[in-house]
Amino acid sequence: MNPVKEAKAQLRRDVQAKLDGIDVGTRTRRSQEVCERVMGLSSWRAGGLTMLYMPFGAEVDVGPLAAARLGQHQNLCVPAFDVAAREMWAVELAAWTPDQWPRGRMGVPVAPPGRRVQAGEIALIIAPGVAFDAAGNRLGRGMGFYDRFLCEPAMKAVVIGVAFEEQVVGSVPHECTDAVLHAVVTDQRVLLANPQRCPA
Repeated sequence: MNPVKEAKAQLRRDVQAKLDGIDVGTRTRRSQEVCERVMGLSSWRAGGLTMLYMPFGAEVDVGPLAAARLGQHQNLCVPAFDVAAREMWAVELAAWTPDQWPRGRMGVPVAPPGRRVQAGEIALIIAPGVAFDAAGNRLGRGMGFYDRFLCEPAMKAVVIGVAFEEQVVGSVPHECTDAVLHAVVTDQRVLLANPQRCPA
């Protein structure tokens, strides 16, 4: 394993240990605070097709964002995956019912069938992650799905990472193939970044 990958693996363990210490009630309350901060951003108020992730484990629950978008009769999409092909794409969603969705690998919810959305259609992406830094670097779970998706040539969306404050670190180990976010929103603050162009 190269040094960057070793550093990423260690950071995942360190951050996960912190997240495991947050009880369910606190996680729910703080998730609401994250969502309220997101809804205060101009990129959210601008509307348009929004992509949310389907939360599991200790991730920020973005259910309030889904309810807000669907309540405004605006289109919503979520990621779908082909693990064997290491591919991720977006499918349009008609309703937010995560408790009814089947579970796939590692307990991740599986998106219901829907229209496949082209990358260029998406205006805003709310992205999950294990750790983030103020420069917009994101540490995922190691499969690279989001990095490849966010770097598609047609992608024009504003990309915002959401996290609990414990997930923000001084510097996330990163490589040239890792996508950089426009902003990171936690339950305590908004961090604006200046993403570089994704590598071709």
